[in-house]
Amino acid sequence: MDERLRKRFEELRSQGLVIDEHRGVASLTLHSRMRFAEKGVGAEGTDATLSLDEDEKYLYAPFRALTATVIRDRAIDFSDAAMLKKSAKMLLGQTVYANHTQDVTAWLGVVAKTWWDDGGTIPPGVNATLKISKEWNLKIVAGIKEEAIHSASVEVYFEWKKSHPDLEDFWFHFGEEIDGKLVCVIATAIISYGEISLVWQGADIYAKRLSLQAATGGRDGVSASGKAKGTEDITGGASYMKLTRQAVLLFGLMPSIYGFAGSAQEIELDEAMQAKFIDDAKKKYAELSETSAAQRALLTTLFGETPADTTAAENLKSRAAMGDAHLAEVREDALKFAKLAEGSEKLTEALGKTIAGASLEDAVKFRDEYRAKAEEKFPPRCTKCGEKFSRASGHKITAPAEREIDPDDYIL
Repeated sequence: MDERLRKRFEELRSQGLVIDEHRGVASLTLHSRMRFAEKGVGAEGTDATLSLDEDEKYLYAPFRALTATVIRDRAIDFSDAAMLKKSAKMLLGQTVYANHTQDVTAWLGVVAKTWWDDGGTIPPGVNATLKISKEWNLKIVAGIKEEAIHSASVEVYFEWKKSHPDLEDFWFHFGEEIDGKLVCVIATAIISYGEISLVWQGADIYAKRLSLQAATGGRDGVSASGKAKGTEDITGGASYMKLTRQAVLLFGLMPSIYGFAGSAQEIELDEAMQAKFIDDAKKKYAELSETSAAQRALLTTLFGETPADTTAAENLKSRAAMGDAHLAEVREDALKFAKLAEGSEKLTEALGKTIAGASLEDAVKFRDEYRAKAEEKFPPRCTKCGEKFSRASGHKITAPAEREIDPDDYIL
């Protein structure tokens, strides 16, 4: 696995998605929201099933664990209801934790019941009743009753396939829209479920309280405000925040995480995504501040806090400019050799952009790799007699060391 792809998978892992491309399996930690009715107990699949219940020792709280839908902000397609329905019983008996603190002493309860919900006002999905111990978790129980705690997060392991199997640099377009279709992974089979945790906020807009479902009039259509039905009620009428792609990139964050699709330059965030973006931005700012402080400390160590700092800074700027020029030259050579090796018509736009934005280390790798391919495809010839020669020959060599081949030397 090359370094770029390794770093990309690390980014996805930080978002809760772990990909094993070799085996075609993945794991995902997915948030969703509690759904329960005001009163009543009924048969499975009915709204009344989803009411809170309790006895002296336990609180029984029903949650939506996983919905048959496309989760756009994670670029995961779980919309195959038949596939998902087969997995409903796999969650039964799993331990309930808080905030994914997977410690044997940190349990809250157990999944006491699971069943398939055919949907109606919301898409179908897997529901679960969490059996929470009152003896050790009085604050958690109170939070669920007051709806201060309303979200759960399930860990799911699944087999998958690519939505665009022939797309070059698939993982670097992950979460974007190409030709009107989301670049995502499509779940083809659920392998198992891990633990399920109570968390601060959910991401599944369909898995909300049934009283709110009734107010929105179902999952289809659009409300008078232009939002998808149910959006206003989920957030309790909260305002939306506009976010630009440029703002996300300025913090070094990934636009697809927050719902940017295709070439969209601006989107609206609900409260949950606002909180996530602000939290991510704060963390990134802290990282940048630490890096900046470390760099200032290094400069002070090297040059001291004297008037000479100005000269030192100018020297550093000059060296940086030389470094930029060298990087541009290496990228240009890499692109020339790539065109020579692959042919200008076959060189994809994605590869061209990748080379143009490569780090010095990656640019050198690209240059050396495509130079070797170009030499194999088009051996260098003497411009006068047309005779082939090797890089070790004396033709136009200006120093004893091995010369750098210029693409302009090739006769095609």
